[in-house]
Amino acid sequence: MRICFNVLAMELPTSPDDWALYYQRTNKRPPRQLLLDALAFRQDEAPAQAIDLGAGAGNETSYLLQLGWHVHAIDNEQSSLERLQERNKEQLSTRLTTECARFTTLTWPTPAPQLVMAFYALPFQSAAELANSWNQIKNHIAPGGLFVGQFFGDQDEWRETKDMTFLPSTAVKAMLNGWTIHHFKEVIDPHGTLASGETKHWHYYDVIAAKAV
Repeated sequence: MRICFNVLAMELPTSPDDWALYYQRTNKRPPRQLLLDALAFRQDEAPAQAIDLGAGAGNETSYLLQLGWHVHAIDNEQSSLERLQERNKEQLSTRLTTECARFTTLTWPTPAPQLVMAFYALPFQSAAELANSWNQIKNHIAPGGLFVGQFFGDQDEWRETKDMTFLPSTAVKAMLNGWTIHHFKEVIDPHGTLASGETKHWHYYDVIAAKAV
């Protein structure tokens, strides 16, 4: 499915490096609809282990903790993890663990996660790093486990940014070969917005997919 429309409240930094503003402006917003959609595919399955790649303001991690999940939250910004820890003191060290690391060097939790979240996170790596991260996801997620997140398209305004990765839809679908794709939506939005309210041309893919059992 390919959709061209205005995303009214796209919440990402003004630039690929402006994460402090992003965390400030997205703190305590509701969990992303894509996560809610992914959880619906689990039907009546009990909460399990999840990993949040690029936890940011921690809204999705906090929501899963409220539902009874165990979450290992990863971010490259220590300050974001400190805010997440403060926000979820009661679950810290029991159902919430955090790690300041790049996705290529993180420690994967055990048991194997049933859910891997990567909301607007994986593209902020070089092509080689993204390939490494995706291989780790494939190798560590539990059979039947869900991946939910985004990849950036090759028409995105930031496509010339160094050490980021932008892909055609064929490349993303090739990465998902062997997975059950529950949801795949290509979004092209020339009038999307940033956390600052500035306009940006977005091109990305929303993905919900399950690893083969």
